Amino acid sequence: MPFKEKDRPRDDDYFFSEDYAGVNECKDAIITLRLRNSRDKSIKPLEIKIALDDHHAVDIWFQRFKHELYSGAFLRKEHVFMGESTLTTEDMIEKVNGTLDHISKFDFVAEQWTRWPDYVKADQRNVLDRPLTENPDISERLTIEDFKDGNDNKKMNVIHNYFPLLSGPAERTTAHLYVASPDVQASICRLNLEVHELHTTLQNDEQAEFNMHVNVSWQRAPKKLPVLPDSFNELFTKYTKFGDVLLGFPQIGKTHIEAYAEEDEELEDEHVEPIKFLSGDMLIKFSTDQHENWVKGFDEWLIEQGLDPEDKEGRYGFAKLGRVIDCDLDFVKENISGVYDDISMISVNDEPYHYPYSRFDDDYKERFLRYLHD
Repeated sequence: MPFKEKDRPRDDDYFFSEDYAGVNECKDAIITLRLRNSRDKSIKPLEIKIALDDHHAVDIWFQRFKHELYSGAFLRKEHVFMGESTLTTEDMIEKVNGTLDHISKFDFVAEQWTRWPDYVKADQRNVLDRPLTENPDISERLTIEDFKDGNDNKKMNVIHNYFPLLSGPAERTTAHLYVASPDVQASICRLNLEVHELHTTLQNDEQAEFNMHVNVSWQRAPKKLPVLPDSFNELFTKYTKFGDVLLGFPQIGKTHIEAYAEEDEELEDEHVEPIKFLSGDMLIKFSTDQHENWVKGFDEWLIEQGLDPEDKEGRYGFAKLGRVIDCDLDFVKENISGVYDDISMISVNDEPYHYPYSRFDDDYKERFLRYLHD
């Protein structure tokens, strides 16, 4: 089935996960992703296949995933591969700094009075009660010198945290995002993915163990997503293995396990939270198995934060949805790592959905803006 922009939904509130309780379609389903190098057509595309676990919560996710396909949702292309990139470190630094420059030049205080009428609806009038009195401090920039002695986690985390500062949690969008011009809104959203691309790639370079993920993420407003049912709590584990397919994080900020792994002490508590909403996003783990000592360290960190590592409602870790078929670590290292940068097709039981655009296309930003405002 070809990708059709005219078919994209204006709203997806009509999807309710409880409508699919009892449906059992995931047991025999096969999801196929076609990987490509969007800038080098001489490299032959590669397909990887996923089998889902037989669990009622996984089936709810599967219905949501198919909803994204059927409704023509926008597949994000900025950061498909986490831990590996076809861009150089210098290129990634330049992209992050360029995005920061674009945001910092915008006068949020001056523009708020001209842009409020366009963006503020009746249910957001409370934001008007807190007018902006000063522009955010977006002064930090990266240089190649920052990484000569390893990954500068502190500086990277400061820059990453500009994103939740400017956008806010899902339940309370900030005034900054409402008053920003469309292209600045796009830059704010893009900043998160650009920083993750750089951060995870540098982390992988300096770690002894291979660490790469493939990220399938749809452009959706978190506040329009259904709440993640409690039945998903059974799926969460801290022990992930190579080839696991994991539930994606559709919110702003980081999960507890991400904050721990990235040694993030800069992020405010309200931006560290478990997965609360159901999306069709998924993360494919192409890295070595999680080892006992790492999980022990994470549990100790949770206790230091005043949290119970055994609390299922805390959703500490990742929710496992399934596994990649017929693919091992050596194959990924030899055939995928550093070769591909894009997903051009997704199929469910051999029914294809094509996504021919790339983040390097001249009109990618314009295309993304249309979906952002929908």
